[in-house]
Amino acid sequence: MTVCPTSAASVAGRECYAPLIVTRITLAAFDNDGTLHPAKGVWSYLQKPLGYWEGAGRDILMSHLEGDLPYTAMVQATIARWAGRPEADFLAVLRTLPLRPGIMPFLRGLEQAGVRRVVLSSGIHWWEAIWQEQHGVRFDRYATNIVEVDPDGLCTGKVQMLVTDDDPSTNKGTWLRRWQAEWGIGRDATFAMGDGTGDIPLLKEARIAVCVDPTNDRVREAAPAGELRSGDFGDLQHLVPELGTMLAGLQERSSP
Repeated sequence: MTVCPTSAASVAGRECYAPLIVTRITLAAFDNDGTLHPAKGVWSYLQKPLGYWEGAGRDILMSHLEGDLPYTAMVQATIARWAGRPEADFLAVLRTLPLRPGIMPFLRGLEQAGVRRVVLSSGIHWWEAIWQEQHGVRFDRYATNIVEVDPDGLCTGKVQMLVTDDDPSTNKGTWLRRWQAEWGIGRDATFAMGDGTGDIPLLKEARIAVCVDPTNDRVREAAPAGELRSGDFGDLQHLVPELGTMLAGLQERSSP
């Protein structure tokens, strides 16, 4: 076999093959709800303990799922009902939710390897505080929707929508492309994980795309690197050997 410096199929009658060059992963992008932690549907798991779910809470979400209410309108209608509720009540619920097994060593490994870590969530901003204060994780970027809180710590019933599929300019793929451009990182150096339909634009912007507990086959198809069936981030090294090799090499260098 002759390796040629071009990508042509043949040169002067010789079979030629372009050299295989694998770009090291330097950007890891994640969905939050259902991906980094197993609880799906922030609008149900957050509202049930606080008494907002039965009746109107469920009806508002079902109107969206049945196609009668756009996502942005659903979020606005949901959060309008929270007016006057202390922000601390919602944070208390989030603090009780477990993370995916193996997620903390994986995130620490990425940080030590110099990989930028970002989150793109169509949920709400309180999770970013939980990651920092309870788990000691500070992501390089975190795009999500911001619930307005007054100086007394009470929800006003308003929300700033920054991540939504209703507008292509604010979906997760668009956000990721902005950060890739900012840092000069291409799709070939990007890893992404998600679980829902809203994560498909995100997964498509990564060379290595993995799904975990996907909600449908469209999500599986958008994640050609495979499905993390166990939900344990410690198993990613087997599903994606490239990541396993990178993190294993880091562990070897740090060993005495």
